[in-house]
Amino acid sequence: MSDAAHARSDGPISSSARSLTWGAYLAASWTWCIGMFLPTMLIRDFGGWAFWAFAIPNVVGAAAMGLVLARPGDSERMVAKHWPALSLFSLVTASFQVFFMLWLARSVNFHDTALKDPAVLAALAAGVIACVLAMARESLASLAGVVVMLVSTTAGVMMWRAGTLIPPDMAAPAGDSATRLTYLAPVCVFGFALCPYTDLTFHRARQVAKGGTGSAAFVIGFGLMFAAMIAMTAGYAHLFSGGNLSAGLARAGSTGAWLVVHLFVQLLYTCSVHARAWMDFRGETVEGSSVGWGLMALALIAIGVIPAAGAVADRWLHDARGWEPHELVYRVYMSAYGLLFPAYVWLCIAPTHHGATRVTKWHVGVWLLACLVAAPAFWMGFIERREMWLAPGLGVVLLAGVLVPWSRKSESAQG
Repeated sequence: MSDAAHARSDGPISSSARSLTWGAYLAASWTWCIGMFLPTMLIRDFGGWAFWAFAIPNVVGAAAMGLVLARPGDSERMVAKHWPALSLFSLVTASFQVFFMLWLARSVNFHDTALKDPAVLAALAAGVIACVLAMARESLASLAGVVVMLVSTTAGVMMWRAGTLIPPDMAAPAGDSATRLTYLAPVCVFGFALCPYTDLTFHRARQVAKGGTGSAAFVIGFGLMFAAMIAMTAGYAHLFSGGNLSAGLARAGSTGAWLVVHLFVQLLYTCSVHARAWMDFRGETVEGSSVGWGLMALALIAIGVIPAAGAVADRWLHDARGWEPHELVYRVYMSAYGLLFPAYVWLCIAPTHHGATRVTKWHVGVWLLACLVAAPAFWMGFIERREMWLAPGLGVVLLAGVLVPWSRKSESAQG
C-alpha cells in the first residue's frame, strides 16, 4: 500500500494503540464461520479434545504469518506475485460468509421476544454501523474492529451470565474417535498454518502496521483476542450437539439473540474488510483490475447459486449421514481451506517467496493437478467421514512439492 494510505490508516495514535486496534481488526477479520461453527462440529464428532486440534494450529499459524512477513516489502511482493489467488481467497471467503448468513437467517425465529431487547438491538446496530464504516473508509477499519470485538465480548458475557456457555469435556478421545482425529489433525495444521498467507486482510494489517507494531498486533490479535472468540465457540458447542443450527439457537433460550448478534456481526465484518482490502489492493497490481473483476463476478454468481443449491437440497434430498443439507455445503466450502488454498501456498507461494522467482505455469499446473488427484481422498475424509483417506490425500500434495522449482534463500530479495 502507498505511504499516504499508511498514514491515513495509522492516524495520530501511539504505537501501542495501533497494535491493539490492528490486533482487534485481525481477530475480527479471522472470526468467521469457521471459527464460530467448525469447533461445534469437531466437538460433536470427536469430543472436547478436538478443540485443541483446531485451536492450536489456528492461533499459532495466524500469528506466525505476521512474524514471517515482518521484513519491509515481504507482504507487498507476495500480494503482487499472487494477486489472483489472494483475490480468489477473499471472494470465496466472502461467499462462504454470505452462505452462512443465509443459513443463519433461515434458522432464526425472528418472532422471538428476545430479539426485541433494547440492549440486543443496540449491540446489533453498533456492530452493523462499524461494519459499514470498515467497508466505506479504510482509515476506520481497525477502529471498527474494536467495536465488533466489544459487541462479541458483550454477547459472550451475557451468555456466560445466563449459564449458556459451558466448557466441553476435554477428556482425550479413545478408540475409533482417537484414530479418526489422528488423521484429521495434520490436515488442520496444514490448512491453518498456510491459509493465512492468502488472506488479503492479513496482508493489509502487515503493511499498514509496520515493524514491531504489526508483529505485536498479530501476537495480541490472535494469541488473546481471537483465542477468546474461539473459546466462546467451545462454550456454546453443546447447543449444537445435534448438528442442527436452528435447534441449537432455540436451545440457547433467551440468550439466543446474543448468539445471533455475535454470529451476524462477525460474519458481516469479515465480508466488509475483505471487500475493502480487495478494493485497496486491486489498483496496485498489474493484472488486478481485469482478473479481480472477473473473480468478483464469479463470486457473485456463487453467492446466488450455492445457497440456492442448499435450498433445493433441503427440500429434495435426505442425507443418510443425518446432517442438514447446509452442513454438506459447509463441508464442501471447508475443502477450499483444507486443500485448495494451503496447497497453493505450499506449491506456488513457498517455492517463490525468496528472490525474483515468479510463479510459472508449471507451478500453477502442478498445484491444480495435485488438488485434482487429492480431491477424492479429501472428499472421503471430509464428506464421507472416513478420515484415514486424508493421509494419502495430504501426502499427494506434500510430495508434489518436489515437482516445482524452489528459489534459494541466498538469491536477491528483489522480486
